[in-house]
Amino acid sequence: MGRKLKLEADPEDILQETFLRAFHTIDRFQWKGPDSLMRWLTTIAEHLILNASQKRRPDSLTVEPRGSAVSPGTGLRRKERFSRLEAALGAITAEQKEVVRTFHSRR
Repeated sequence: MGRKLKLEADPEDILQETFLRAFHTIDRFQWKGPDSLMRWLTTIAEHLILNASQKRRPDSLTVEPRGSAVSPGTGLRRKERFSRLEAALGAITAEQKEVVRTFHSRR
């Protein structure tokens, strides 16, 4: 979870809600190998985090323009893009993150 989202959605609440939803939907779980339970729980948690990030109140966003000529609208769109990027990066595996880091460091 990103820093800003952690201020609005407690990671412990997300964890608790993940296990609660897993308990209520255990009949939908399908065993597909040793790591299938972890993948299933991770998917539930990712959906909860995504929902929490989409429920953020617009008034909780602060626009901090970088540079001298960034309009409030541009700053807000930039923040929204970075929030989506942060959520997407939180949803990928450690191996995928390493690929992104390697690619970024070569630029």
